[in-house]
Amino acid sequence: MNLMMPRPMTAVFFAVVAIGAQAQPIQQDKRVAGCEKEVRDYLSAMQFIRSTAGTNVGDRVAAGVAGENQVQEIVRQQGACVAAQLIRERTAKR
Repeated sequence: MNLMMPRPMTAVFFAVVAIGAQAQPIQQDKRVAGCEKEVRDYLSAMQFIRSTAGTNVGDRVAAGVAGENQVQEIVRQQGACVAAQLIRERTAKR
């Protein structure tokens, strides 16, 4: 009994395995990029609020969601997706 695959089937098999192995990191990279964008947008919005409405208003908004320093520290220690999740959870409560 010959358990070897014909050459064309072997090539197809390895191509499918290679594509599957590459798909997961690409999807994860897109997810991380989306988290990084959420964090950047939040930090930009906070900067805008502070510059237009003043520091006191910015402090009150940050207290209700998350301070910029807290978000940046979470990004450094745990990653952008954890920080983005925190922002989403705290803004959803409003």
